[in-house]
Amino acid sequence: MRSWKQVVCWVIGLFVLLWVSEEIREWVRGYMARTYEYGSVMWIHLLLDVCFGMYLGVALVPRMKRGVRWPVLGLVFAPCVVLLGWTLCSFAGWVRMTPLMAHFLDNAYIQITCGAALVAGLFGGKE
Repeated sequence: MRSWKQVVCWVIGLFVLLWVSEEIREWVRGYMARTYEYGSVMWIHLLLDVCFGMYLGVALVPRMKRGVRWPVLGLVFAPCVVLLGWTLCSFAGWVRMTPLMAHFLDNAYIQITCGAALVAGLFGGKE
């Protein structure tokens, strides 16, 4: 169990992360408005959401131990990476995007899950 001081630090860190990511997103929106380049914008949004998921993964994993949890990496992280790869390839025009994929990319479910599963899979440790 974490103490209340640790919880307050995690919440403050969460707000700082959200503020910084929103500042980056605003800068990217301005860049996109000037250059009309949408490809790099998707990468930046993807990386910000994965970083947010990694932060949540660090905050939610109770005991950080070095130990790979293969079921988490194989059953959660790997499908998320495949879906993210499919989505990014569809923006490049290599494959067709379905409306369901556009919905998931727009709402960042897969990116956050991917980041949290990566941390939980690599540092979840053995019980």
